[in-house]
Amino acid sequence: MTDAKDVKVTATLTVRNTGSVTGSDVVQLYTAIPEHPLIDQSPSRALKGFAKVKDIAPGKSATVTIALDKYAFSNWDAHKNAWTIRKGVHPVRIAASSLDVRLESEVTFEKDVFWSGL
Repeated sequence: MTDAKDVKVTATLTVRNTGSVTGSDVVQLYTAIPEHPLIDQSPSRALKGFAKVKDIAPGKSATVTIALDKYAFSNWDAHKNAWTIRKGVHPVRIAASSLDVRLESEVTFEKDVFWSGL
């Protein structure tokens, strides 16, 4: 990948109702920017996507898909005056809330990607 427009990541997961009544839930997806010696203001996690699952019967499952683009993995680099996706491992967390993480994964970028504008 050499261009920010090529950044497209999809998270697909299954939500299962283990309870005894029909239920709904909101699946939240958080990302983090890899540590970097020149960047000290990156949040440890940032909400970048969510999906609501509705009316899942007891014992049944639903598939959830959350699409992410370049903005889910980038931050503003004031030194380069550009948006930047840092090379390295970007943690991805699926959660019921910011403190209730249920799944963890990662996306790896092999090199830095820069762009300006939207």
